[in-house]
Amino acid sequence: MNVGKVNGDIVDKDTGEIIKARHRFTKLGNDYVCDLYNLPVIAYNLFFYISKKMNYKGQAVHIDISQCMKEFGYKNRVSIYKGINALLEKKIITKINGFYVVNDKYLTKNKI
Repeated sequence: MNVGKVNGDIVDKDTGEIIKARHRFTKLGNDYVCDLYNLPVIAYNLFFYISKKMNYKGQAVHIDISQCMKEFGYKNRVSIYKGINALLEKKIITKINGFYVVNDKYLTKNKI
């Protein structure tokens, strides 16, 4: 293995694989990206909203409907709930005690 530093990260220079990251990051599961292709636009936007909101200790996220309406330019809650339901139906997220949890095959934070 040809290991070295690139932008502060420890990287396998032969494969480009990050062995130890200097910065926090979100990793999208490459094998499951195709599950996102046919999502409605609002579901796609919510997926990345959740990614941004996820903390680094766990993946439970409270979705602030009013904030999403403002951020995505919707005038009613129905559109936001349609996006949430699309993510729930595809099992990309699940709802637990009022919070949404991302299936870790799609997104993880700080795990190489």
